[in-house]
Amino acid sequence: MWHSIGKVVGGFLRSSWKLPTVAAVGVLLFLGLSWGLSYAEMNADVDVPAWLSYVAAVEFLGSVLLGLMVPVWLIVMTVKWIRAKKWGSLALGWGSSACAAIVACLVAIGLFMLALAGPGDTFAKGLDIPEDVDFVVPRDMTFFDDEEFSERVQQLRALRPELPPLPDPEPLLTEERMSEELKQLKQKLDEPVGEQNKAEALLRHDLFVRYCELMWKEEDKLEQENLRELTERGVDAGAEAPHLWKLAQEYPELLQEYLLRALYAEAVNPRFQSAALAHHSNIYLFHENDPQSCLCRAELQDKFSTPSGTYTYADTPEGKWRVELPNGWGVAYKPWHYATSHPEAETLPKWLRSVKPLLKRLDAELSPLAQNPTRGQLDSLLPPLPDQPFVCLWDDGAGTYKMLMVIPADYPEGTFELRAEEYTTGKRIRFSKRFLPEKRLGNVCRIISSDRWNTVYSGDWSEYYGSRWQIWFTGKEGGEPQCVNSQNFLMMGWMH
Repeated sequence: MWHSIGKVVGGFLRSSWKLPTVAAVGVLLFLGLSWGLSYAEMNADVDVPAWLSYVAAVEFLGSVLLGLMVPVWLIVMTVKWIRAKKWGSLALGWGSSACAAIVACLVAIGLFMLALAGPGDTFAKGLDIPEDVDFVVPRDMTFFDDEEFSERVQQLRALRPELPPLPDPEPLLTEERMSEELKQLKQKLDEPVGEQNKAEALLRHDLFVRYCELMWKEEDKLEQENLRELTERGVDAGAEAPHLWKLAQEYPELLQEYLLRALYAEAVNPRFQSAALAHHSNIYLFHENDPQSCLCRAELQDKFSTPSGTYTYADTPEGKWRVELPNGWGVAYKPWHYATSHPEAETLPKWLRSVKPLLKRLDAELSPLAQNPTRGQLDSLLPPLPDQPFVCLWDDGAGTYKMLMVIPADYPEGTFELRAEEYTTGKRIRFSKRFLPEKRLGNVCRIISSDRWNTVYSGDWSEYYGSRWQIWFTGKEGGEPQCVNSQNFLMMGWMH
């Protein structure tokens, strides 16, 4: 009896056990390698070799194919075993496949739990931010729950003064412009509510839903009318911002240098703030030879899809919108990445009606220079530009950053590389390096900007640490790279 069972099992193992075994092994190898690569990427001080990623991809495809082949193989073999009345092989075939699937699932769950319970990213664990160094907080840096901040992070965050908020635009849908139906619904909803039975509560809910639908419809109609009026009438920038208009018309080069100096001051001085630089409002002072304008306008080439087709942000009304100023200057709007607008929408954000207060704020900052448009006055307002390249970092969303290297126009030709390290330990900071080709902006400067944004992999959300960013230069004739500038920034990595 035992001899017969051994023959059956041995024959099955030799002929049929291979496929589910290989499938299970393939799945296990893929899961293990993927977890290992993820852990190595989070914690290694060197890049994980690129070929390992290809190995993981091959393992994944192989395991998927094998996983799909097992059911087909099982069905074919089941028919053969039933016809041949090999009931032992039938039971072992189904049993081995089930065991292979269960083992693969258990290992996958185990690795997942291990990843959750493991240390995760350890780059910033136990690191202190030095007290004697003022790290620059990148523009628009993301901060989560205030309770999680260390006192040092709060100190650095408080160094840069806040710009005064722009006034909220007046609502277009005033009570005088509401339809009678909307007024009646509002009046009913404003009535005090006592105890309600279920039917009355449902009726009130239906009234509220109808009120919201009608209000949005009427608001959208007024927004469309306001957009047409705004487009036809435009904005009289000369009347709203006479100092800005004067600089753009009579002293465009001085205005251009003011913006470049403001960009430099923000990158090196944690206490500097300027209304002339683009912030969360997404409305910014624009010129084709302004470094930050080039980076913002490059984003307009990003594509997005809607039910009616694929567009770039430059195709949207927001991307085309501009308040014109003399000599190629203007005030432009940079659409938000996740905006749902498209060319047929014919809508602009409501806060575009805040452009007049924004122009007044810009005008107030530039009035000292417009009243005394000399280089001496410019020197008294902003520090001079350095003879070496410098880097600007702008937070583009928790762990992703826009990166811009600004190079003096007359700087020697060569290759520039951006490197980063943790300030106290010197551990290398790993980040993606997607940069556009070097671009010359007339006689002003040259720039190398990130392609939309770059991700910082070292560190984790809400784990802030000090960092040192360096620009390394290699001349056209070759030779050893040299560090030509170093700047200190507060840093946070992408979520792990």
